[in-house]
Amino acid sequence: MAAEGGQGAATSSDYISHHLQNLQVCKAETGEWVWNQCAGNPMAINVDSMFWSVLLGLIFVIFRRS
Repeated sequence: MAAEGGQGAATSSDYISHHLQNLQVCKAETGEWVWNQCAGNPMAINVDSMFWSVLLGLIFVIFRRS
């Protein structure tokens, strides 16, 4: 895999941390909602985690009703 931005070879920890980021949305200081610019913001919403939680919850409810 070629390094992004011409910064040289990425280490394995750089590669892992890059690919294990959550899809996040948060409110910026300007008041607008921004995607993936939420580093250090404790109020960031992890969109992918919320999606899978709701989906698995719905699957559980559907199977429990049967």
